[in-house]
Amino acid sequence: FDKIIVMVKGTDREEPLSYYYAQCYYNQKDYFLANYYFRSYHRKFPYSARADESYFLAALCKYKESSTYSLDPTPTTEAINEIQSFINLYPNSDKVPECNAYIDELRAKLEKKDYEIAMMYYRMEEYKAAIVCFENILKDFPDTKKREEIYYNIISSKYEYAKSSIYEKRVERYKEVVDFYYKFETT
Repeated sequence: FDKIIVMVKGTDREEPLSYYYAQCYYNQKDYFLANYYFRSYHRKFPYSARADESYFLAALCKYKESSTYSLDPTPTTEAINEIQSFINLYPNSDKVPECNAYIDELRAKLEKKDYEIAMMYYRMEEYKAAIVCFENILKDFPDTKKREEIYYNIISSKYEYAKSSIYEKRVERYKEVVDFYYKFETT
C-alpha cells in the first residue's frame, strides 16, 4: 500500500485505497497511524459513502489508545473529545449508542483516577487537598455512583482537618463540618 498509494493520487482509485490503507493500520492494531489515516481519509473524501465510518473508526482508534486510569489521562480525554465530535457530526448514525457507551466508560476511568488521587491525599493526611479533590469529583461527575461515599470522605476530611487545626480555628472548622453534614443530609 505504501508504494501503490503514491501512484494512485488524483485518480478514482485513491479513495478506496486510502480507506484500505487506514484499515491495514487498524487491523495491525497501530491505532495511532490508523487514526491519522482515517482522519486524513475523512478530510479528503468528506462526501464518500465511507466518510462517517472513517470518522467513527478514527474516534475508535483514540478510544483504543486510552490507557488504564492510573496513567496519563490525556489519551482518555482526547478519545472522549473525538467520540463526541463524531456524535456531533453524525447525530443520526447508528453508532451513536455505541459511542455513548464508550464515553461513559472513558468518563468512569477519569472519575476513578480523580477518586484515587483524592483518596491518596486523604491517606497522606493532606485533608485540605483531599477536600478540594472530592469536591471537584462532585462537580466534574455529578452522576457519580460514589456520591454518598464522597460526601462521607469530605465530612471525614473536614473533621480531621478541624481536629488538627490550631486552637483558634477549630470551632469555626468544626462548624463547617456540621454545616456540610446538613447540606449532605438534605441532598
